[in-house]
Amino acid sequence: MILGLSFSHNATACVLDEQADRVLFCCSEERFSRRKNEWGIPYRALEYVFRHVAGPERIGIVAVGESCRMRYGSHEFAELMNLVDYGVKDGYIRSKTRLSQVVFKEALARTFGRSVELRALVIARLRALGLSAPIEFTDHHAAHASSAYYGSPFDEALVITFDGEGDGLSGSCWAGKAGRLERLESLPEVASVGLFYKSIAAFLGFKVNQQEGKVTGLAAYGDPKRFAEGLRRFLHAEMQDGRLNIVSEAAERHMSRLSRRKVYFLRLLSYIPMVLGAREWEPLFNRLLRREFCDFYGGVFGVDGESIPFSVAADVAAAAQQVFEEATLAIVGHFQSRFASKNVALAGGVFANVRLNQRILDLPGVENLYVHPGMGDEGLAFGAAMLHANASRQDKGLAGLDCVFAGPMYEDAAIRSTLDALGAPYTPADDDVLIEQAVQALQAGRIVGLFRGASEYGPRALGHRSILANPADPDLPARLNERLHRSTFMPFAPAVLAECFDTLFTGPKYAGAHPAARFMTIALDVDPAWRGRIPAVVHVDGTARPQIVREEDDSFFYRLVRRFHEATGLGCVLNTSMNLHEEPLVNAPTDALHVLDRGAVDLLILGGHLVTGSSVPSRL
Repeated sequence: MILGLSFSHNATACVLDEQADRVLFCCSEERFSRRKNEWGIPYRALEYVFRHVAGPERIGIVAVGESCRMRYGSHEFAELMNLVDYGVKDGYIRSKTRLSQVVFKEALARTFGRSVELRALVIARLRALGLSAPIEFTDHHAAHASSAYYGSPFDEALVITFDGEGDGLSGSCWAGKAGRLERLESLPEVASVGLFYKSIAAFLGFKVNQQEGKVTGLAAYGDPKRFAEGLRRFLHAEMQDGRLNIVSEAAERHMSRLSRRKVYFLRLLSYIPMVLGAREWEPLFNRLLRREFCDFYGGVFGVDGESIPFSVAADVAAAAQQVFEEATLAIVGHFQSRFASKNVALAGGVFANVRLNQRILDLPGVENLYVHPGMGDEGLAFGAAMLHANASRQDKGLAGLDCVFAGPMYEDAAIRSTLDALGAPYTPADDDVLIEQAVQALQAGRIVGLFRGASEYGPRALGHRSILANPADPDLPARLNERLHRSTFMPFAPAVLAECFDTLFTGPKYAGAHPAARFMTIALDVDPAWRGRIPAVVHVDGTARPQIVREEDDSFFYRLVRRFHEATGLGCVLNTSMNLHEEPLVNAPTDALHVLDRGAVDLLILGGHLVTGSSVPSRL
């Protein structure tokens, strides 16, 4: 068996049975720690793997989805920056003496020329867990490319990766053909379109590596003309004398001032006042980023960044989305000239932007689009494992990633034990009864939580850790966002029966979106005749981010949506992730009960049980 790992934000563990061409487990550390985008070695996920999937002695190779070539002066500083979780990082921030000591030790070590490689520290930490298998390290963007190609249904494809930065690069393009990947071109980190988008998120006060989607959602409310021309000097891409020229001034500023791979101690001194008042690592980092980019963009937008009116924020987001799309599409067009294929496979955090993905599908020459469902750094674990599994094969191995239900699963006996221990009344029921109860509740305007089977790999809830609602209610988004404590401008997405997909969506290439739409990773135009019938899942720009629901993927969820269709004539339900704002997707039954207890849903299908909000103990 192959154990794939990633350590940066959204650290993840993946177990692949290469003999059976089957993913046995893939889940991010955040689901266990309950902290969004958890950092470091995924110890909790590994504990689950060793207990429930495969012990360390059964692992034949460990594949790490990053090179870990960074060098530091001391092991402690290297571990603080790369391998510990946010809880440990917060401890350093709260203990100013301890933080000062590790920073001073690092500076002293560098002064005297001492250097330690992160890779050696990683190996030592994994050996301490009982892993004796060989440990292989993979380039960051090679792991992303592997996740895109080997996860896709394509034998041949143009494979593209874009993110903020990883292992010194911000993007790459590859030719995927007959089970092999060939790198054609790479983009340096200072040419990053991802860091540009991250800088806009920081300027608007959103959390980086977490809330960039809010920029995309907000953009639909704004007018790009107001700021687009001013932003183009910060990001543009064009062909000059037959060569691709990319300018990303935001990336240059980020890498020169805020990179964890290039720590400048004189620069750190300017942050001391902010550090002294901080209590947690992540909020501190976001404040640093916001300060940097408020100074950077303030003159362009005419605001100080501290209090931005909604109309200005929407126009900034709209302009940023447009400039970001222009530059990214120019680069993709150049990549198409390197390897022409009707199939395009994408991975990297940039491709969490569903509007961009729609624009890529619209490009001439693109007929079919796949976006890896774990497109962010969680996909590095899967990609590294798949790259190693296919290294010596003559075929592609997995015929596409057919199922993302690869996380923890709780049997009904375990769920009953949890309910009994909490003293929560519940009603056991068979599937037909549960489906009928859910559909009746949806018709009555109630919110339904659905927790069944193994949890989803990647950021999208696809029917196993979902919140469901009636898409016909135009007032529902406002009410649901309030109950979930989410931003009012963020849209909700539909889970659509496969047989109704062609009816609800329109466009010359919507059929080519199927590989992406199975995993809710692309926006599509809703047919105008349907926009008024399912307003709760249609964004203000007339698009929606659909999930295609097929019986072969999940019979229970398919039957639920089909029964709703029979009852209402609507071939979709509203489907959003089961979590409160700023919390990860629920993982265990107690997490789902917490959501019910907080009033986010009216009733909860918990395995083969029905639980209502009035019966849940408030001590959760």
